[in-house]
Amino acid sequence: MLVKLLKWQSVLLIIILSSVACSKDSDEEYSGGGTTASSAKFLVSSTIPEDHATGVSLFTSVVIGFNNDVNSSSVSGNNFSLSSNGIAVPAKLSNSKNVVVLLPSSSLSNATLYSASVYSTVQDISGNSLDQDSSWKFTTVSASSDNSSGDTASSSFTCTAVTSCSATASGSFYVDNNTLSGIYDFYHIYGLIGVTGFDNSTGCVSNSSYIPSGAPTGTQSAIIQTVITSSTTFATKSVYYSDTACSSEIASMVV
Repeated sequence: MLVKLLKWQSVLLIIILSSVACSKDSDEEYSGGGTTASSAKFLVSSTIPEDHATGVSLFTSVVIGFNNDVNSSSVSGNNFSLSSNGIAVPAKLSNSKNVVVLLPSSSLSNATLYSASVYSTVQDISGNSLDQDSSWKFTTVSASSDNSSGDTASSSFTCTAVTSCSATASGSFYVDNNTLSGIYDFYHIYGLIGVTGFDNSTGCVSNSSYIPSGAPTGTQSAIIQTVITSSTTFATKSVYYSDTACSSEIASMVV
């Protein structure tokens, strides 16, 4: 499950916030039907996934953009929720400035309708509340089109450091435009929204709340990345360190 999570979220999360940033100045209020309102009001300006989205990744995060910076005291489970069939989905909340992110505690279910909600009690830093509750729905990808189980791994390679692995591991996934390339940091979104303990220049995470629970004993920091090796292949690498600056390696893994 961890490999699946790393594989999809590292690709997905790097894209999410750039889309939100582009919509900050929008004058449209999202309230299910998408009514318009003056930009002077405090309102929801964008959501990811969008209302009625289909084929959504099982490892998606829910990202809500506002037209004003959000009062951090409003960011709680009382004001933001994710549910399916009336049952709450456990999720971790993060926010910075005008963005709030709900990161589900585990992968979502295939072909399932989910509902995300933001309640009118949310306030901006000036004390303005939303005019009304907002909610939207999305449906996750069906099992027949989900390639998240297509991992392949080799048991005949060794890694003393990621750059010196003696074999290239790869897997397959669906890319709808075949234009992805490069390296994607699993935790990049947290650095973008200002959570402490994330260095986007190196990919290093030293925030103990986000280091995987299965990390080697003594791990103080980690770098977890997905490397796009072609339009249909990737390699996921995880490196664990005994210091908080990602300089003294304990162990590494490539899948």
